[in-house]
Amino acid sequence: MNKHISYLLISMLLSACVSAPSVYQDYDRSRSFNDYQTFSWAHNPPLVVSGDLQVSKEIEVKATLAIKEELKAKGFRYVEQSDDATFLVAYTLGARTNAKVYQTGSSVYDNKENWLWGKQYHSYYFDMVVHEDLRAEYTKGVIAIDIFDAKLKSPIWHGKASKSLDESEISPDGGSVGDAVKAVLSNFPPTQ
Repeated sequence: MNKHISYLLISMLLSACVSAPSVYQDYDRSRSFNDYQTFSWAHNPPLVVSGDLQVSKEIEVKATLAIKEELKAKGFRYVEQSDDATFLVAYTLGARTNAKVYQTGSSVYDNKENWLWGKQYHSYYFDMVVHEDLRAEYTKGVIAIDIFDAKLKSPIWHGKASKSLDESEISPDGGSVGDAVKAVLSNFPPTQ
């Protein structure tokens, strides 16, 4: 019974981790982002892959389109030629399978005569704690977006989101890549 409760508790903890990505953003505070109006890709293709799992072509296309559409929704204009852009965009997708070990414990009253009767009936008992290690595997996905000044070829903004992925997000159709892109670009351009 305790084993089943432990598995349930771990499942609940892991599902809580799956819900929202952890987002990090940083930028060059000496830059005025008002000067940036047009963008293009830093290189072709704009994706750099890292991690254990291979990124399917469908996920790459979905992420590229999501970044492009999110920046356009923010008022920036996409241009094909990087020479015509005021800023350049590149991104990284990665996933790594990790394992987390949880220790569980439960108390057992042992009176050495009758396991059915507790300490109230027998004064000689000891409290024994039984430990069990449970191993849970999870896949952590990361998307990082880097933005560069097109003329100076220097980084001006970086954002990334990471979270534990469920099976639908690891699937070839990409799950919620668009949501991750929105989370990463939520504060771009930064308000100064």
